Amino acid sequence: KAPHEELAEFEKKFKSIKKGDKKTIDGKECVSYEGDLTEEGIKELLPMGGRMQGMGDAEFTGSAKLWIDGDGVLRRYESDVNMSINFQGNQIDMKIARSTDLTKIEDTKVEVPKEVQTLFDAKPVEKENP
Repeated sequence: KAPHEELAEFEKKFKSIKKGDKKTIDGKECVSYEGDLTEEGIKELLPMGGRMQGMGDAEFTGSAKLWIDGDGVLRRYESDVNMSINFQGNQIDMKIARSTDLTKIEDTKVEVPKEVQTLFDAKPVEKENP
């Protein structure tokens, strides 16, 4: 998933969260926030959405860490997720560690097409009450 999709409602993936260490990322002083993830949150971060769990008894563990700068902008996030399953007498352990840096945020520009801008500039039509 793209970062904006993965981060949608990311806060709901945490069991708990606490303030952590400081670090400079992309030239900005950031504070980390970290915590353990819920089982559902872990499954959402696993490839195949944790569908392997239907093959046997599975255990899920994981944590995540977010770095936020002084302006409240997310600069980096990391996740460590683990799944352990016994499938037909075979032990399968999956460990995935991911780190995503969001850089050059200040350089991002949004251009609204002229056709759309005219919709924003138009005066609203007032409806008469019956």
